Amino acid sequence: MNMNVTYDFSGKTALVVGGASGMGLATAKLLSKSGASVMVADFNREQGKKVVDELNDAGGSAAFAFCDVRDRDGVFSLIDETVEKFGRLDYAANVVGISGNAEQMPFYERPDKDYDNVMDTNMRGHWWLCQAETKQMTEQDGDGYAIVEVASIQGLVASGYGLHAYTASKHAAVGMIKSLGVEFAPKGIRINGIAPVATATPFVINAMKEAGMEYTNKTDRNPRGTLLEPEECANAIVWLISEGSSGVIATTIPVDAGATAFK
Repeated sequence: MNMNVTYDFSGKTALVVGGASGMGLATAKLLSKSGASVMVADFNREQGKKVVDELNDAGGSAAFAFCDVRDRDGVFSLIDETVEKFGRLDYAANVVGISGNAEQMPFYERPDKDYDNVMDTNMRGHWWLCQAETKQMTEQDGDGYAIVEVASIQGLVASGYGLHAYTASKHAAVGMIKSLGVEFAPKGIRINGIAPVATATPFVINAMKEAGMEYTNKTDRNPRGTLLEPEECANAIVWLISEGSSGVIATTIPVDAGATAFK
């Protein structure tokens, strides 16, 4: 599969939250390859630092910052750290997320902690990220800023796996993208999202195993018959960051290999 999409983000700074693995890693690599300075933020310090070393060894300009999006002060400090390191913030890709407890049980037996754990990361954490990012961008001169939220196809349809809190959190994310996109477009900040179907990332592989499913790249949930690759999602994220999508605002784009048209 040819994914040689090229951009020029020279002189720009991008933040990738959840950049140590999966589609966040693929996004960080593409942004760095395209000339952007990249702040890789993640909960996994060891893996995040390895990613930064890889980007810098390839000729990029990257740094790592620890971030637990459940910590509001830590989220705002992340933006400060990014600006202190690179001088500004032009783009943000908020990729971080969790699926929650995939154990199969009746909905009415699910403990409240299942809901709280998912919402703390997938909604409240992203709320704080967008607050901190938009605050920084509005305080800078110029325009052409972009934020991309990673929602999920479960933000558009039901999951089918009993992941009710996850589905609710992603529907909420799609609503937030619309609302924030409308508010900040006049300020020169485009806010959009992607809604990927199941992608071959550690996140999905682990979720499948927790649900008692054997991992395979094959699927019957999209007409292509295979899971997405992280690079396919990264291409969509980076396109939404680029000026090539200047007319796209407050929109969540399905990156689903035709799944929503299929079933």
